[in-house]
Amino acid sequence: MSITESAARTNLDFVCGKCSHANGSGAKFCGGCGHTLFEPCSGCGQSVRLTEKYCGGCGADLEAAIRSRIELRRAIDWLPRCKH
Repeated sequence: MSITESAARTNLDFVCGKCSHANGSGAKFCGGCGHTLFEPCSGCGQSVRLTEKYCGGCGADLEAAIRSRIELRRAIDWLPRCKH
């Protein structure tokens, strides 16, 4: 790999978790679909990439947090169908 290719790779190191578009290192939103590339960590609030597994600031398991949010969303969506 040439130095130019290596530099180009480091400038395009933010891959969108939604559409896999390669984005520049300073991008906050995906240039391919407009989806956000960051969100706050549920443990410490530090901005983390959506593709990270653990927070670099506090070590929180980001995948577990996402699974919890999905389960909560499913439960909320189910409630209106539930008859009391």
